[in-house]
Amino acid sequence: MLDKIILILLISIVSLSVLREIPRFETIGNKFPFLMQLIPIWSFFAPVPNIFDYNLFYREINEHGSVQNWKKAYLLDETRPFYTFLWNPKKRFLKGVLDAAIDLMQYCNNIGDKDVIATSTPYLQLLNFVNALVVKSEAYQIQYMIMSNSRLYKPELVFLSSTHLVSRKG
Repeated sequence: MLDKIILILLISIVSLSVLREIPRFETIGNKFPFLMQLIPIWSFFAPVPNIFDYNLFYREINEHGSVQNWKKAYLLDETRPFYTFLWNPKKRFLKGVLDAAIDLMQYCNNIGDKDVIATSTPYLQLLNFVNALVVKSEAYQIQYMIMSNSRLYKPELVFLSSTHLVSRKG
């Protein structure tokens, strides 16, 4: 008997949680707000999913002022080993770069002064990352940019840094 009660309870919760995701049944949930707090919301990714990808590019400028082509600052491995769903140490690093880029864009929206932006933590984090990529090259100066792209929109320049001298500290 107890098994049947538990089974009916679980089926009810799963059914109500499915109905809760359908906007047409939202008004029913508004009539019983206390009970609806007991029903889970299954938002696996985010309430509003991110539809843009952000890419970090950099370019080198030599002592004579010759500007190189833009290079992607990080490359995702298209052929990853099967175990990367469990162990993928690069994922955290790439997420850190992406988070710094998103933080920088939010900072730019809140602060309009370029001098203040150039001293912000996300700006300096990305500059340090790009500097580490070119420290062994012949680059004299570096510059980076953030591009956004999606399947729906054309690629767009989101942020362009100033040029900076390459730090050769080791």
